[in-house]
Amino acid sequence: MKIRISVILSMILALVLTTDISADVDDYENRYVEMTLSRYDDAVITISVIDGSDRSYYVYTEDGTEENDEVYQYEIGSITKTFNGILTARAIEDDKLSLDDTIDDILDFERNRNFPTVEELLTHTSGYASIYYSEESNDRNNPFAGISKTEVLRQAEEFVSRRDAYQYSNFGAAVLGLVLEEVEDESYDVMIEELFDEFAMDNSIVYSETEILVIEEDWEWNEDDAYIPVGSIISDVEDMMNYMQVNIDSELDGVERSHMMLESLDRNPQRIRDLEIRLDGIGYHWRIDEENEIYYHSGQTSDYGSYLAFNKEEEVGVVVLVNTPPARTPSLPVLIGVDIMHDLLDIDNMNDRRRR
Repeated sequence: MKIRISVILSMILALVLTTDISADVDDYENRYVEMTLSRYDDAVITISVIDGSDRSYYVYTEDGTEENDEVYQYEIGSITKTFNGILTARAIEDDKLSLDDTIDDILDFERNRNFPTVEELLTHTSGYASIYYSEESNDRNNPFAGISKTEVLRQAEEFVSRRDAYQYSNFGAAVLGLVLEEVEDESYDVMIEELFDEFAMDNSIVYSETEILVIEEDWEWNEDDAYIPVGSIISDVEDMMNYMQVNIDSELDGVERSHMMLESLDRNPQRIRDLEIRLDGIGYHWRIDEENEIYYHSGQTSDYGSYLAFNKEEEVGVVVLVNTPPARTPSLPVLIGVDIMHDLLDIDNMNDRRRR
């Protein structure tokens, strides 16, 4: 099905998916994006879609809509972790790492404890908290800046991991970054930049030590920060479409493996259902909607939000990038992205048929 996105913005935003007949996206999304643009005059929302060989993106501001014109850079937050998943998958394929390896085997801890495995770091089942603050944490804008690799290594060896159910852990992702640096004998930023080159992501960077973004303030990092693997990538819509295509095609080393479900989860509480998404399992950091064969991840920083989702079988996907802080517009990129994926895959009609 050939689908392209066109937009009419005259105080009311409509995304029109054109096939044999035209249909507006859900009114709720319509109102939500319109509200964002009307309330925040600095809002810049970029939405892109891949549908087979068709690729398109649009930029929405209070002044109107720009089709395939202006390209803005955004922080993508925790979508960064999916790149780490590919790096981990490649290390496993190269026999440098195993899912069953415990972190003390790799990081040479002296204490004899029941440390988490690589798989548990990937699936957020290590039992680690989201973050462990320290006296080094001194950046009010970026809560992850200033915490050194030495400090995270100390914390990882000292704190007891109470492994049980799924618990999202940025700390675990930081530890995984240290594991990757150790087994590859390379710095994290160099490994990610090599992926950028391979994925044709020419306008993306791993992190910045100074302010570089135009539309909002970005997180600043120090070279030795351990949490850089947690959410430091800055990218734009064209590069993110290239990254999405890499995942849809799944031809490059490590990509297909990174989509493997490692942990089945019964994580569909009401707040998840309200967003009309499913969390049936998790792969190499990818969240998985098994019923609809959707792989996805979202991201947040202090001033940016993002969402990426794709279905490999149907060769469709969506990227949503926003510069409105999550505190102002919670779940905005997820709401938009989920709505578009539902239209691309005709999920609502499929669900109606399942209920009959």
